[in-house]
Amino acid sequence: MEKYLANRIKSLIALRTSLIAVVIVTVSGTLGVLFTNIIPVVKWILFIVGAHFGILFLKNAINTDKEIEDLAERFLK
Repeated sequence: MEKYLANRIKSLIALRTSLIAVVIVTVSGTLGVLFTNIIPVVKWILFIVGAHFGILFLKNAINTDKEIEDLAERFLK
């Protein structure tokens, strides 16, 4: 059981790292849209979609972090 928890924690840490990278790319791309010379309506639609996905990925990263903490507490007991 300990080996399973250790592998699960390692897997979740890798997932969290990937999610944080995706959040960074999504946020920078979303902010980059604001500096383009496209139709304002399209610009704001892309901004809203990018912000939505940025928040979605950030929530997922936070939930993954909470799951890592819970598993780590069980692993250390």
